[in-house]
Amino acid sequence: MSEYTNFLKIGTCAVVLQMIEDNYVNKDFTLRNPVKAIKDISYDTTCKRRLRLDNGREFSPIQIQLEYCEMAQKYIEHYPVSDQLKDAVAKWQHVLDALNNDPERLSTEVDWIIKRRLIDSYVKDRGLSWDDSRVFMLDLQYHDIRLNRGLYYLLERRGAVERVLGDEEVIKAKTEPPQNTRARMRGEFIKLARQNSIQYDLDWSNIRLGNLLNVRVICNNPFETDTEKVAELVRTIQKTNLRKTSLSKLVIQS
Repeated sequence: MSEYTNFLKIGTCAVVLQMIEDNYVNKDFTLRNPVKAIKDISYDTTCKRRLRLDNGREFSPIQIQLEYCEMAQKYIEHYPVSDQLKDAVAKWQHVLDALNNDPERLSTEVDWIIKRRLIDSYVKDRGLSWDDSRVFMLDLQYHDIRLNRGLYYLLERRGAVERVLGDEEVIKAKTEPPQNTRARMRGEFIKLARQNSIQYDLDWSNIRLGNLLNVRVICNNPFETDTEKVAELVRTIQKTNLRKTSLSKLVIQS
């Protein structure tokens, strides 16, 4: 829910992936049991529980991330990265320092701490126990994505959470995809398909269209931006009158 949390999650993942692609990661923190580790971490609000690595050593989740964050800080000094990734690394260090010393410092930034503070206040004000059904409902309502119902958005309107974007930027992002990714091409296709009353269905990598959805465009390259291909496809569809007749299966690779 938190813009800050989502920005941090995506930004740190992006910079670590870029480091892996550049063969910059030179330490091994492979977990002995990754699935169990995820469960253990999710129940540990102290952030101190130690995890066993494949090599037998033990580290807390914070210690592991601090190692990666330190690598990222050195990486961005010598490799070309965007300003957004530099910002993400700075926020990463801030969050790790707070989690290591006083998680409550993140009560306006990180979702689980925002929500815990909200529920804790609710429980104390009404003299409830944490296993009360109303507490469970509060937990769910925090994540309600409806602007007029979600508790997170109530906190946002009150200025009680840290934001990364303004309302205008959010609205713009709904209609203007990143210009250097295939999202731009998908967006252009949707506009053209609707303008020409062409039936379609799509996911991250495929666009299916026609009455039988038997024409498929494969977009495996996440950085594909050639919108002319989209326009050419629509012109082809119009010529073959796909809206009224079916074609033999057609696959277009991009």
